[in-house]
This record gives sequence, C-alpha cells and structure tokens, in this order.
Amino acid sequence: MSDTHIEDLDAPVMMTVREYNELHRMFNRLGDLQSRVDSLANPGHVQSMTVSREPRVADPEYYNGNRDHLRNFISQVNLVIEAQPSRFPSDKQKVVFVSTFLRGAAFSWLQPYLESRTPVPMLTDFELFTEELHRVFGNPHQASTAERQLRRLRQTNSAVNYATDFRRLSTLTNWNDSALCSQYYEGLKDEVKDQLARFDRAENLNELIDLSIKVDNRLFERQLERTHRSRFAFNQPTIPRSDPTSPHQPHTQPMEIDGTSTRRPPITPEERQRRRDNNLCLYCGNPDHIIAICPRRPQNRSTITLAATTTQENSPAQNV
Repeated sequence: MSDTHIEDLDAPVMMTVREYNELHRMFNRLGDLQSRVDSLANPGHVQSMTVSREPRVADPEYYNGNRDHLRNFISQVNLVIEAQPSRFPSDKQKVVFVSTFLRGAAFSWLQPYLESRTPVPMLTDFELFTEELHRVFGNPHQASTAERQLRRLRQTNSAVNYATDFRRLSTLTNWNDSALCSQYYEGLKDEVKDQLARFDRAENLNELIDLSIKVDNRLFERQLERTHRSRFAFNQPTIPRSDPTSPHQPHTQPMEIDGTSTRRPPITPEERQRRRDNNLCLYCGNPDHIIAICPRRPQNRSTITLAATTTQENSPAQNV
C-alpha cells in the first residue's frame, strides 16, 4: 500500500484523538463547576469559608460593675460581635457571650435572671440587655459630669495627650462643634495659642486639633534644639586666648613684684602645651625667660629679692 493511502487512513484516526482530548477537558471543567455548586449548596462549608475570612479580635475585659468602665466594656463587646458575626447568629448567643465576662456586682445582678423559671425578655434581646446594663451600672449624670471635666481640662504636657482626653470627654456631651472648638482652644498652653494666632482660624474641631498638635510638636523640637546647644557650649573646654603679638615683642612691660601678689590659678593642659611649643614661660607665659627664673613665681621671689639686695651692697657708692 502506498504512503498516500496510509496518510488517508491515519487522518480520521488523528481527528478522533483530538476530539477525545477536547471532550475530556470539557468533562473536567464540568466536574469542577459541579463541585463548586455542591460546596455552595452546603451550609457548613459556606460557614467555614466565612469564618476563615473573619479577623481575630481580642475578647473584652471582664466587667465588675464599675460605672466608669461600662462604656468601654460595651464597646469592646460590640467590636467582637461586628468582627465575627458568624459566632453570634442570634441575640440570645450575644447575651450569653456578654454574660460570660461579667464579674463581681455585675454578675450578682444577672444571676437571679439566669435562675428565673419564667422567661426574661432581656436574655433573648441584646439591645434590651445592654440598656438594662446602662440603667443599672451607668452614670445617670454622665453628660453633665463630662461637661464639668471638659471645662477643667487643661494642656499640661503634649497636645496629643490633651486632644485624646478632650475627644473622649466630648463624645459624652451634647455640645456642638463650635462650642467644642472654643473650649479646646481655652485649654491649650499659652505658647501654643501664641503660635496659633499666626494662622487663620480653624473651621472645625478636627482642623483645630491637627493644627495645635503640629504647633506643639514644633515648639517641642525647638526646645530640644536650644537644650542641645546649651549643653554643647557648656561642655566645650575653656582655653585662654593668648596675645598673638607677644612672641614678636622683644621686650615686655616691667613687672611689679610685691608681697601682696597671689598665686596664679592652674592652667589647662592645652595651654601648658602651647607655652612649651612656643618657648614661653610655663608659669606666666612671657617669652623672655623660663619658669626657673620667672619673677612672678612665688618660689623665685625670695631669690630675686636676695640677689637685688646683694647687688646694691656690693656696688660702689656714688658721690653726690
């Protein structure tokens, strides 16, 4: 049989193989799609995928009934519930979750309701449960207390700390933005106010807080610069300034020697080395003698006086 006939026989076979491979790929694709449909139809699988995407958050701190800590406790609870909703599909589970973190007086208040044989509505209604917590343990004068604290609040350290305390208290009041701006400015340090006067008036509280923090940080940096400069100047060694013309002067002024002269203070190592390098007297710094015969040196004065007296006694008398 010729090669042409062989090629004619192989052509249908090769075509069938290509079709089979394409059909095989289509079946695999259909299988993948069916698996996805089945997984989405499985509630347990959907829940596990949702849980895996939820972030991990810390549990709230235990609450013992302190009215000053109730607001923070409720905020921490809400944060956990919002971050992991799959853990709390019903209000009852939310209430149970909160109840496990109650201690002391707070749990003593809840315990009779847990042991009650009749239904307690707040145990199955999370919003009602938190309202009861606020009613029993919350501060009934929270707004007025926060207003008094705001009026007394002053900047005593950084503007960041002052702004943090101010924001915390401002959320407990019913003041509008204009009143908050006025009170925030009132509590700032005078030096910060002086610098704020160089800028246009802030339009809202956020802008005023941001600007005051920038000004306060710059003032702090400037204070560090001045402190560093003062320390650097204080640590510099004091080197006496010498007269640059003294080495070139052949003669010096006469030196007075008397008994009232005091001993000169010690010199620095740098000054001592300078005098040695320039062949100066190590005691007084003059160029016309050395320390051994320095007339200002106390040890040499008695010798100079004795020599002067001997010279006068040995000299011939002058005729008048």
